[in-house]
Amino acid sequence: MEKITISEYQSDWAKLFIAESEKIKSTLKCSKVYIDHIGSTAVSGLAAKPIIDILISLNNWDDIDEVVEKLTQLDYASLKKTLAEEHSENKYEYMKGKKLFIEERLRKSENEFGVDKLLSHQKAESNKAESLQIYLMIIQFLIATVAATSAYINENKILFGLAILGFILIILWFYINQSQQKHRSAGDHARRAVLLISGLDLKPSPSQLLQITGLFNVEITSINSRREEEHFLSREEPSYKRLIEMIEESSYWTSYLQKVSSKVMIFILLILAAITFCIFGAAIVSFQSDSLITLSRAIIAIMLFVISSDALGLLIGYKNSASAIDDIFKRVEVASIKGYSKSDALLLMSDYNAIIEKAPSTLPFVYKFIHVSLNRRWQTYIEEKKH
Repeated sequence: MEKITISEYQSDWAKLFIAESEKIKSTLKCSKVYIDHIGSTAVSGLAAKPIIDILISLNNWDDIDEVVEKLTQLDYASLKKTLAEEHSENKYEYMKGKKLFIEERLRKSENEFGVDKLLSHQKAESNKAESLQIYLMIIQFLIATVAATSAYINENKILFGLAILGFILIILWFYINQSQQKHRSAGDHARRAVLLISGLDLKPSPSQLLQITGLFNVEITSINSRREEEHFLSREEPSYKRLIEMIEESSYWTSYLQKVSSKVMIFILLILAAITFCIFGAAIVSFQSDSLITLSRAIIAIMLFVISSDALGLLIGYKNSASAIDDIFKRVEVASIKGYSKSDALLLMSDYNAIIEKAPSTLPFVYKFIHVSLNRRWQTYIEEKKH
């Protein structure tokens, strides 16, 4: 009887699955497939048999024979590569190994423009843009602080130093702002390409894809790496129905992230209002002219921060974007009732992209705190929708 071995959870299991899924996906050109990591090894932290279970979902069952044949060839190819390495002195075996090397390079080239890689770049660029948003707010706060501090200073040399510091901060703000816009634009390009490729199986020309990938400047890591099957729950074959389902899921997430970001901005503004109220109260109680002057300067400093950091503008932007995205989500239901028509799908995609590209970047820590609960809520929504 074969002995059953249970191993402690290994982080390499996820990496092994990703590597194997990429090989399978690049081999199965005959049909659209979705590849999922299932079983005990897919559960982080859970002890399991050290066997990677892979589920391949096939949209068109007529392709099953060809899929089985391709998978068999994939295993055979791996065996041939091993034999070629063992028989490096044999010319015939060497030629087989060379052929496999070329095939591997071609597969990597195709994966470079695949949905998984584009999703990963989209996440990486968006994360960078979100983190730069925080830096912009910090610099804007420093600019406001410098401006407010200058109201208390009468020494010319110190005022001159503050002026230089303010100038440097403004230059730095412009530089970071331009960098943020570039990262946002790169993420937007990746998102549009993903919707076309994954939703409709419409792959842009190589020159277009090359131009898009040329915009990416952030390295993909395990933190921002994404797979199509993990990013979208829909398992429909590429069609207008799948595209609309992808927009539905994306709008649900982005709307919630915008709403939470707006709540954070409300909290920040309330803190500023509380500080202003405390200073104002202290000055009124003292009834001293010096206190009133201090009050005026403090209020000016807070007003400068609110205006320069555009905290109020961000709040309004988050709220308006969330409302517009909610409208997209509602329109999806109408489109589903009408049978997922081409015109509805393309119009939804166009409007969704336009709204996202005008929306302010969500605050970077928001996703980290809510993604688990939000993912659970979305899965519950899909299950209820099916019934």
